[in-house]
Amino acid sequence: VYFRVDSQLWATDTLGNEASLLSEEAEDHGLLKALGDRVLFLARNGQDGGLELAVADGSMVGVRRLMRTALEETLVERGVVLEDRLFFFPGYDDAHGIELWRSDGTETGTSMVRDIHPESASTYFLDLVPNRDRLFFSISDTSGDGGSFEQLWVSDGMQEGTRPLTERPVNILGRSVVAAGERVYFVAWDPERGYELWGTDGTSDGTRTVTDLRPECLDGLPGGLTAAAGGLFFTACDGTEKHLWVTDGTPERTRPVAPVPWRFFSAPYPYNPVVVGDRLYYFGSPKKLLTTDGTVRGTFTVREWAEDLYWGNIMCGGSDIDIHIQSLIPAGTTLFITGYTSEYGEWLE
Repeated sequence: VYFRVDSQLWATDTLGNEASLLSEEAEDHGLLKALGDRVLFLARNGQDGGLELAVADGSMVGVRRLMRTALEETLVERGVVLEDRLFFFPGYDDAHGIELWRSDGTETGTSMVRDIHPESASTYFLDLVPNRDRLFFSISDTSGDGGSFEQLWVSDGMQEGTRPLTERPVNILGRSVVAAGERVYFVAWDPERGYELWGTDGTSDGTRTVTDLRPECLDGLPGGLTAAAGGLFFTACDGTEKHLWVTDGTPERTRPVAPVPWRFFSAPYPYNPVVVGDRLYYFGSPKKLLTTDGTVRGTFTVREWAEDLYWGNIMCGGSDIDIHIQSLIPAGTTLFITGYTSEYGEWLE
């Protein structure tokens, strides 16, 4: 078990033995990523105070610096681990700017994957999503006419295996890439359908719309993409009402599950749905918490409050402020709800 205390990195086992100090130069609020039985962390350079990527194997002699160039902490913290063997992250050096980097926990195995924009200073990364043995990531790009658009790329960690899956006029909606089962889903725009749900198996031929949710007009407006129960849940509008949908990536098994209010599944946390086990929990009204397994029969009310619910200072109903929902916290097979009431103060259930 690795843990950080201020700027010190420590390690201990699960038997309660004495903890060992590994490094006194770990950034106290930076990266801490498991890579197999090792941990990656950010360390301060003793000479200029810059950040460096380092790895520890649980012993003082096993602490090594991997990347000796300047790093931006907020970029590296967005990195993801693939199969406990590769760490992908937006890295920086003076020659290439910000590009996709990888590390296998060794100095020789820490390098830039591909210079995606050799003609410009940097690449702007949106989503980084690991799935099976590949990394899927979206970037913001610039067209020849000066406009901007987003592309979805895939990488196996090698330069030749890092390539775009979509080309213009498909425009990826940033922060919408989600892995579910063996496929990766995202929201994208094209001139024929507008914004619709897309899926990919990691090949260009297998990258396409799942189904046209509103074939009579542009935009099915999918949102709230969430992996659960082996499939993907999302919300979409049919023109008059917003529904919770589920899909396995095929048009014939993409179906609505239940209606939801317009404001839900589209606002930031804590409105977003929560996965517990193989079920999805969500608010179906300002007073009602529901759960679903992706079927109409398996969708039912878990809890209904007498009062309208509120998040922070945001009112979700028409009555006086009574209950504030602060967070939905999954823990194993249990969902905990924290909140506040004017009568009882903070509460947990």
